[in-house]
Amino acid sequence: MGQGFSSTTLSSGPAGIDVPELSDLTYEKALGQARLMKSIRARHQHGLVVVKLVMKPYPQLDLGKYVQAIRRERGALSDVPNALPYQRAFETTTNGYLVRQYLYSSLYDRMR
Repeated sequence: MGQGFSSTTLSSGPAGIDVPELSDLTYEKALGQARLMKSIRARHQHGLVVVKLVMKPYPQLDLGKYVQAIRRERGALSDVPNALPYQRAFETTTNGYLVRQYLYSSLYDRMR
């Protein structure tokens, strides 16, 4: 009944960003307790970033079309001053990753 992958969870510890593509990031802390996409705050030489990662339920799952769509979206939003697209989008054999600048508060929080 339903999806068979709901029991697959990923530790949001420092091992989540321990891949060569993210070697310039240092784990700082996990953000939230999500089950589908883990959010990790990490430190980069230019400031804080958020890494969102999703664990593939099986290694044959191809996230390439989603990575390409996110890259096209980033290009389309490059001239929009109020948009903050993901700076990196890539996949490994076991995970998919999205990286963007960390914001201390949301627009909703700033308007209150």
